[in-house]
Amino acid sequence: MEEAIKEKLRNALTEPIEKECQVLYILAEIRKLLDWGKKEFPVLRFYSNWALHIEIEKTGAVNGILKKIEETIRKGKYEIETVLNFIDFEEFRKEIKKFLEDLNLPYDLFTSYKNWGNFRRLFVDILTDCSLKPKHGGIEYFSFRIRIVLRRPIHINLLFLISTMIYRS
Repeated sequence: MEEAIKEKLRNALTEPIEKECQVLYILAEIRKLLDWGKKEFPVLRFYSNWALHIEIEKTGAVNGILKKIEETIRKGKYEIETVLNFIDFEEFRKEIKKFLEDLNLPYDLFTSYKNWGNFRRLFVDILTDCSLKPKHGGIEYFSFRIRIVLRRPIHINLLFLISTMIYRS
């Protein structure tokens, strides 16, 4: 059964990624393989879970980043770099590449800037339907909101709810 999932994933990874459903399929198949006993990829598991659920409360793999974001907002100093580290998904990219490499699966999608940019854009589109509601720390709610401005590239708004304070970027 594990080999069948790997083969399906291999096929999906060799096609050009153009639709959200392809990203979801790849993440669902990765989740299945993670459930076969791959415990050393907590960030990959977190982002795969996030994409496949409407709401996520278990944020352990990214609690450190969420804590830094909360601290910068509470100080009144908006440190864009802290937020960018969270939404850039670089740790996710590293883990997915390593995971696929370990399983001898194609990982070109995650090495090419153009391919990764397209995958990431579709991934963010998926995450707009899914919110984070961490159980720990002061951030009560986080979500992506996407707007198209004058048919131009997508503008991303981030919404953080910290206790009774709402922060939008």
